[in-house]
Amino acid sequence: MGLGKTIQALAIAKYYDSDWPLLVICPAGLLHDWREAIGLFLDASSTIVRDSVDFGDKISIISNVMATKYSDMITADNYKVIIVDECHGLKSTKTQRTKALLPILQKSTRLIMCSGTPAVSRPVELYPIIQALHKGPFTSYNEYGMRYCNGRLVNGRYDFQGCSNADELSYFMEKEFMIRRRKEAVLSKLPKKNRKKIELSLENVELTEGMVDNKTVIGNDVALAYRKACEVKVDPVLAYINSLVEKETKFLVFAHHKTMIDAIAENIKSMNIKYMKIDGNVPVAKRKMLVDAFQKDDSYKVAVLSLTAASTGLTLTAASLVVFAELFWNPGVLMQAEDRAHRIGQTKPVEVLYLVCEKTIDEIVWPYLLRKLSVLEKIGLSKNELKQIKGQTTGQKAIDEYFNMK
Repeated sequence: MGLGKTIQALAIAKYYDSDWPLLVICPAGLLHDWREAIGLFLDASSTIVRDSVDFGDKISIISNVMATKYSDMITADNYKVIIVDECHGLKSTKTQRTKALLPILQKSTRLIMCSGTPAVSRPVELYPIIQALHKGPFTSYNEYGMRYCNGRLVNGRYDFQGCSNADELSYFMEKEFMIRRRKEAVLSKLPKKNRKKIELSLENVELTEGMVDNKTVIGNDVALAYRKACEVKVDPVLAYINSLVEKETKFLVFAHHKTMIDAIAENIKSMNIKYMKIDGNVPVAKRKMLVDAFQKDDSYKVAVLSLTAASTGLTLTAASLVVFAELFWNPGVLMQAEDRAHRIGQTKPVEVLYLVCEKTIDEIVWPYLLRKLSVLEKIGLSKNELKQIKGQTTGQKAIDEYFNMK
């Protein structure tokens, strides 16, 4: 979220340098950022682990994927001080990553886990992080789920997708292991962030199967509705972005589907506007080059960004306008994406625009996002900032059932 988590984590790690070696586990896109920070703030060299022969230095940096692959070697090297960046990636106990890394993290003497959104949507996502940091007081996943996730039996299985005893969970976390930094406390001079919901018209677009017509959604066709919404939103989104380009304001535009990302990029290119694009196909090394160019070169006007590939770890404060061409079902991802611009280094007020289309799943997802943020707000992990913008409430039951939101 741009509050200096990297510096704080390294300061804590340095305080316990007698317990080193130090291991930093982070997304692949942040490997070079961590090496740069270690050199700058610790005045120390570090090794980025890309193969088994790279282990052994006093400070090692490894991606989540490689850490999972070489979990046995990490265990053998007996790292006592570990930093885990973007730790919300460990939100599920069922993934291979969590199963491989959790024993390593529990074995460490000093463990620092960093995230702007430790739970991106539900309290159940906190369980693996709590287990890594604090081996009690819960004797089992089921006990935690029943206490804090409104656990109940559904068709013979426990369902832990809800929220219960939120105040107690919030108190427990802050008392035992969570240090929370709020922007208003840490960055008192950071310019404000303002949001607007821009409603785009589909008057000239014919609705097709899978769209939300008559303010309803058909059961499990939500994924289809997302794709259809993307298809019909392309033209009105491009028209709106064209109006932004005319203002010559440097801005970020986020989208989820490849269809939308490519359409935006091609449209900007056709206008002879200098831009950069980061999606899942852009190599990690090249991403840093693109970010540096956007930050330092005034001729770059637009950054076209994938919500899943570029919502974390990037500093893009050269822009003070953030546009969301598509909504995303996970509010944590949206908040992280906003803060690529609204973070340390920003000198201007940041305007955030959500482009929402009538008669699409946007009308349903918006109030759903509000509800998920409200859950996180209850346990002290997020401010429900989207409440600043009023949303529709139609179709709420159908969308809740699809996402198991209770």
